[in-house]
Amino acid sequence: MTVFKGMLLHFWRYKIMVIIVTFLFFGIAVLFAQNQSGEAFETSSMDIKIVNEADSEIADGLIDHLSTNNDVDVVNDYDRDQVVEEIYLMEIDGAVVIDENIESKFVNGASAVELFTDPRGTGSIHLNNEVSKYFRFLDADYNYTGTVDTENTLSTLEHGITVNIADPENTAEASDFEGMKFYTNFAGYIIMLLLLMFIGNIMTEFNQPELRDRVRVSPLKTVSYTAQIISAQSIMGIFSVLILFFGGIFIRWDSLDGVPLDKIFVALLLISLFTLSLQFVISSLTTNKFLINGIANFISIGMAFLSGIFIPEEVLGETVQNIARFLPLYHFTQIYAEPGITWSDSFTHVTILLLFIIVMLIIGIIFENKRKSSFNL
Repeated sequence: MTVFKGMLLHFWRYKIMVIIVTFLFFGIAVLFAQNQSGEAFETSSMDIKIVNEADSEIADGLIDHLSTNNDVDVVNDYDRDQVVEEIYLMEIDGAVVIDENIESKFVNGASAVELFTDPRGTGSIHLNNEVSKYFRFLDADYNYTGTVDTENTLSTLEHGITVNIADPENTAEASDFEGMKFYTNFAGYIIMLLLLMFIGNIMTEFNQPELRDRVRVSPLKTVSYTAQIISAQSIMGIFSVLILFFGGIFIRWDSLDGVPLDKIFVALLLISLFTLSLQFVISSLTTNKFLINGIANFISIGMAFLSGIFIPEEVLGETVQNIARFLPLYHFTQIYAEPGITWSDSFTHVTILLLFIIVMLIIGIIFENKRKSSFNL
């Protein structure tokens, strides 16, 4: 167990750096968690001031239409500057000035009202749509019948369609899942990056010539040596998984509805084991610390971008999506891809990750055995 203890002692030397990086990660995770919202949909009305300068059926119909779902204040006189100031101070969402010649202008196709809105707010779009909708229906009816009938227009506008609002409970669960999914995606990337870099640096120190020569001339078999190395590294990986997994639960303890925690834990465990097996291959090929750090950044960042960690998979091109399906980090994200995902749905991706791990271990053992055999010869 000498090799096993030596690995853990080397890892312990990096405890301060590990703590700093861990706190930085959780700090970022907390900031993103605060932006997640599972609030239910709520309707809201606009505060509208209507300046009615006309004594017209068309004007009365417009006022009735805008009063249906909004708070309307009808006045006869107004100060233009004061109205603009009220809008920009957000005291009202908008104002409608109805021209005294609204009927003649409507018949001649001219603009019959003037709108005052703040383009910075959503009320601008909504008020424009409501006024435009009223006049479009009124104009269509006028062109068909040749008369202005606001009651018929208002009756038409009252018709609607059935809209099924999402169940607030299901909406909250979907929001909770998306938040934890984002956290887990980023946690998988952090595990890959940190394990590749830290363990790579540890193996660089562990593979110093004097230590390496002692291992090569020792009666310790390659399989036993590999088993001790993998066991020590596995403890480091499991330690990282436990911190990130339970850290995520702690951060989002009140937002875990619909979150497949069992799949997430298995996914984090598998991606850590894959990273360790990949690091074992890299360490058997080179002991250059700078090269190892470069490879770690290249592999982790490259996989993260191609697998949809930083950029949603939907916006990636078809070619990139096809490439991603051959990467282990993609299958890591698919283990917990949906709120109600079952083990049968995740089984394929779990199996693929296990095959990646086995293949990396076999390649690492082959390279390590060749290095030892060449020395003995």
